Amino acid sequence: MQQAELINTALGASKLYTTLLSLANREFVSVEDVAAASEHQQIGAVVGDRLVAGVGICKSGQDSCTYNPVTSCYGCPKFMPSLDSNSHKDAVEGMRSQVAVYLRRGIGSENAAYRQLTRALAGAQEALACIDAVERKPK
Repeated sequence: MQQAELINTALGASKLYTTLLSLANREFVSVEDVAAASEHQQIGAVVGDRLVAGVGICKSGQDSCTYNPVTSCYGCPKFMPSLDSNSHKDAVEGMRSQVAVYLRRGIGSENAAYRQLTRALAGAQEALACIDAVERKPK
């Protein structure tokens, strides 16, 4: 039972993390806003085995950040997520594949990189939930 819960948490399936983005008061940006932003403000990186781009805009610029792009953005107050659900899905899949690598190597919640990755994964999933809610909202 504990192992199943650990795996669910690691893969971002735990309800514990579902409010991460909603707790942070942030604004979403359109796909057009991301495309129009300067290159250093657009967020992109390799996550797991995927090239992830278009997840949003950094208010200070990705090149001035000392943290890993994408995996450090979710939860950062300078991050404005895009309304492009596909980019967030790519981020989720990339992070899930990296979590699986950690688990195969026996790396778990005692590792800071693992904890950061699972928090970012939860943030990306919450962004997807918010986008889904916006898309389903009657106009």
